[in-house]
Amino acid sequence: MEKSNVAKHSGILKAALTLFSEKGFDRTTVDEIASRAGVGKGTIYLYFETKENILWTAIEEGLSRLGQAFEQIAQEKLYAQQLKQMIWAHFYFVQNNQELFEILYKEQLRFPKKEGIEDRLLQIHLKIHRQFTQLIQDGMRQNYLRPGDPTYFSAALAGILSHLAFHWLFNGKTETLATMVDTALSLFLAGAENKRS
Repeated sequence: MEKSNVAKHSGILKAALTLFSEKGFDRTTVDEIASRAGVGKGTIYLYFETKENILWTAIEEGLSRLGQAFEQIAQEKLYAQQLKQMIWAHFYFVQNNQELFEILYKEQLRFPKKEGIEDRLLQIHLKIHRQFTQLIQDGMRQNYLRPGDPTYFSAALAGILSHLAFHWLFNGKTETLATMVDTALSLFLAGAENKRS
């Protein structure tokens, strides 16, 4: 039975991410992606103009999914639960998209330029940063977090999550998801929690 368009699109992205992670972007060929995805090379070009377009699409779609997860969590009523679930969602996403994050960490400085795509990725990053900043502002309004500049607090939280994820990915992946969440939460609250509330 012929694969659906969605399945082919998804299969090509999955195959490409695996190869980019294993071999690096520059050393991966479109032929190899096609072979790994179980499609003809011509099929690749029906869905993606270039190998670079495959990479950017994978990154853009992945980060968009993470932003959508954060949007859903923002509906949670209890602030403490919102904060913990945001951290949980981040690490859960990293755990389930390891190849994507390995590529982001290892190859970001060597990424090929793609007109228009970088602007869209920047918008996604800014949206996620705004979601984090809104979370921090809510915590300050509720006196759960101490007063301060919410953009700096947001950057600090993002930095903790990013560095812990990096450590997990490249140092044996020994910590459980729950341990990662608890560590990140305690590190952030050690500096940000309003002890007088």
